[in-house]
Amino acid sequence: MERTQFMSDNGLNILSIGYTRELFDKGSDLDDTIRRLTYYSQKINNYFVIVNSYRHHHFRQKQIGENFWVYPTNGYNRPHSLLKMILIGCMICRKNRISLIQVQDSLFTGSVGYALSKIFCIPLNVIVYGTNPYDKNWISNSKLNQYAKKLACFILHNAQGIQVDALGIAKSLTINGIKKQVINIKPIIPIKIKQFEKTCGKGIREKLLGDYYSHCILFVGRLESQKNLFFYLEVIKNIVKKYPKSLFVFIGDGKLRIALEDRCKRMQIEKNTLWLGKISYKNIPEYYSACDLFVLPSSYEGFSRVLMEAAIAGKPIVTSNVSGADDAVLDGESGFILPINDLSAFVKYISKLIEDSNLSERMGIKGREFMRKQIERHSNLDKQIDIWNVLVKGFFNEPHSF
Repeated sequence: MERTQFMSDNGLNILSIGYTRELFDKGSDLDDTIRRLTYYSQKINNYFVIVNSYRHHHFRQKQIGENFWVYPTNGYNRPHSLLKMILIGCMICRKNRISLIQVQDSLFTGSVGYALSKIFCIPLNVIVYGTNPYDKNWISNSKLNQYAKKLACFILHNAQGIQVDALGIAKSLTINGIKKQVINIKPIIPIKIKQFEKTCGKGIREKLLGDYYSHCILFVGRLESQKNLFFYLEVIKNIVKKYPKSLFVFIGDGKLRIALEDRCKRMQIEKNTLWLGKISYKNIPEYYSACDLFVLPSSYEGFSRVLMEAAIAGKPIVTSNVSGADDAVLDGESGFILPINDLSAFVKYISKLIEDSNLSERMGIKGREFMRKQIERHSNLDKQIDIWNVLVKGFFNEPHSF
């Protein structure tokens, strides 16, 4: 198929395919993602976003600003939603001179983006923020992932651009044959991350600890298998034997919540765990400020936002050795990066920070200093526009066969 330069006189026309259902929120508490995408739309010609959604969401197509359109799929199920992504994508590509297609993962939205890129001869940029098909922990997470790996890797090898949020993921891709020149490292720095440094959580801390507890250990994230929380409950069980006045606070919700709470009861640690569910993003900084340390026991991640938030809040971190951990934590200086599923190590180092308040304070200060430098380095939102421009110009200036 003959290719055409799909750039207007005013700039880029971007089609993004992903899972940003926050774009349909009607509340005033705007999510960080909405703010970031709105900023991008103001810097380009037109921004079209297709969002994977299902019938029960009852979303409607909407326009955000002058040149920013959002399209829900509202599928009956996952395959139907995928089909609707392709149909909506074809409609958008036929009516508009799309410069580049960006997808949020290398498998589900990646397969849609790859098909559209071939049909319309448009460059494809694949986001690999967390779901790395070469990560053995992601592969072993389910049988479906074992079969899906081949398709995801095929799409990555055929994408014109790949965007990652951590150096570890970039290294993993290059080791597995992805050309270094197609990879861009761009972690997502929350727009309002500085509030995690300035917020005081004294009132929240007093409320959480009450008259009984002496320490507060925080987890923030989805309650799903990726976060490895059943393992974490084993860690908690061992810690509360020695430190019965420790309170482990969980912020976030997910399909495993009922099972996790039930497991706590059977392990007789329910009085040491507090499940707060979803909390408005604007209130979460108070909980970071209120806690003594932050724990992330995940089996796989990208550059996890919660690690950035905990570091800038000045809290020591205990995390599993997932991708992105060493981008946020100086091992042994601002926290501890431990082998995945290493029960004794997690118990040892969480206990160490509970016992030694001076060490905990020093690590928190060191982590905040380190994260300040990371924020200064990566917080430029215009870098995304630069990545798109380079990919589009490179694609249309190089010969390709379709």
